[in-house]
Amino acid sequence: TNCTSPWRLHSSRASASDVRGWGVAREAGMSETHRAVGMLVSDRLPAEITQRCERHAVRVSRSIDWIRVPADPQARVPDELLPGIEVAFYTSDVYETRPRSFFSAVRKAPNLRWLQTFNVGVDHPIFAELLGRGIRVTSAGGTSAVPVAQTAITGLPMLARGFPAWLKAQQTHTWLQFRGSQGPAVLAGQTLCVLGMDSIGTDIAQLGQALGL
Repeated sequence: TNCTSPWRLHSSRASASDVRGWGVAREAGMSETHRAVGMLVSDRLPAEITQRCERHAVRVSRSIDWIRVPADPQARVPDELLPGIEVAFYTSDVYETRPRSFFSAVRKAPNLRWLQTFNVGVDHPIFAELLGRGIRVTSAGGTSAVPVAQTAITGLPMLARGFPAWLKAQQTHTWLQFRGSQGPAVLAGQTLCVLGMDSIGTDIAQLGQALGL
């Protein structure tokens, strides 16, 4: 997920001007600034997110026509609703229970303009397919940077200070001592190599500096 690919977009939120642009083409006899935008979402979308989306829609003189993914994993979004889907929100609960239903609708939606996904990595072929159709794909890049960076940096002092050997010795009730050159290394003053200075890489570098690397 840290590798840059031609179809990965790091933007996780849309500006008001973007929403106006993605809000799609003017329908005959209908005012563009007051037209409803069809959004494909989970039937379990939290009320808080629903309300935030509706408040933003009001700010850009729009309304939202909610199109829900069926609760039954074997069911599909009715064909007559597919032309109304212009925005799709791929959430974690859909990923876990109904991805086939969701992407069946996404693939068949002729007017889809924007897909927002909950995950960071978008290297699955389905996303490349959507980009090939000219659909904007945005991910949640950066949202997991802090916990991932903290997890990665935690391993450095653990390895440098010999924690794996100590933990193993603890399990066998063995008194373990390091002497001389076998002693734990000091991280301060060493060089930390970070490949890929994206959100995660940047946070790792900052934490490494705090350790004196």
